[in-house]
Amino acid sequence: MDKADYMEMKSNTEGVFTQKVWIGWYDNDLVCADCEKLFLPFDTYASELLLQNETRHQKMFHDKKLIGWSVDEFDFAKLKLFILSILWRSGASNKTQFRGIELGKWIDVIKKCISENSIKGAESISFIIARFPDDIGRSFLLNPHKEKKGGLFSDLNAYRFYLGAGYILYIKVDSRPILGQFSEIPVAEGMPLRILCRQDMLESAESMVMKKIVLATQK
Repeated sequence: MDKADYMEMKSNTEGVFTQKVWIGWYDNDLVCADCEKLFLPFDTYASELLLQNETRHQKMFHDKKLIGWSVDEFDFAKLKLFILSILWRSGASNKTQFRGIELGKWIDVIKKCISENSIKGAESISFIIARFPDDIGRSFLLNPHKEKKGGLFSDLNAYRFYLGAGYILYIKVDSRPILGQFSEIPVAEGMPLRILCRQDMLESAESMVMKKIVLATQK
């Protein structure tokens, strides 16, 4: 793996501090080496799309304020398989970091998609990609968790993943659609990839969690 794919991350899990990871948490005991090869094409594509080819990310502005980045061409199926593989690895893992990911019946649907290298059957699973624009926001990793009810996802089941390098995934795992004004936000096939811009880390809801982590590591 290219050293550029490694990021120094700080965790919000008690007793787990700074470490180097490859775009997020990994569970080495989850699958055998041969099985892990199934994920490699998805991980590689996501790394190339989101990190190595950043020069293709066109900034989007509204009233002179950065609101996100756009990528005109990308492989929707490959990116979604990467998203599904993250869900499966998290839902099937026994690691403390993933204890909030409970996929129920969806875990078998996702497993089938991965084994068949197809997104068929997972049409109801949708996702949104966002990113922190600042260096502080791009240097932290928080545990994935279930989204609270209300807001963007209303009462739908959705999870939030911090991938590292400032990227955040919001994944809806629910057969019900997103309704109203937010229905056009998820990444869609045949459309440019739009990466939403989160506010600077110090202005975000995550900032208090980050401050606690920093204080803990200084003790």
